[in-house]
Amino acid sequence: RGCSTAEQLLSDAVKLDPTLVGAWNALGECFWHSGELEAARGCFVGALAHRRNCETLCHLSMLLRAISSSSAGSESLLSESLELAKEAVRCDARSSRAWATLGNAQLSAHGRAPADEQAECLHLAN
Repeated sequence: RGCSTAEQLLSDAVKLDPTLVGAWNALGECFWHSGELEAARGCFVGALAHRRNCETLCHLSMLLRAISSSSAGSESLLSESLELAKEAVRCDARSSRAWATLGNAQLSAHGRAPADEQAECLHLAN
């Protein structure tokens, strides 16, 4: 998809200036699109190490949900995804992307809850 050149240039950019959060995010997206989910995760974590920001928090939250659908230990990934989405909303409460990410994280976490936990949540809601 033309990401190999972009990957190389973005890798060079973050090596020269590791504080370029936008470059970390773009590199993470390139890895994600090419199916290298752990490499993408490393990029988003690298970006957050330099600056906690709404965009990166949303990316990482979405990525963790994608990883959880195909791996063991999905409950902890979904829990982490939800916490990151909450932080994204706290960072920028006006961001529709942050709110959408939070809603999707909530749905994912609820959809994977054990049956007895789901029943308790439904009972408490009524």
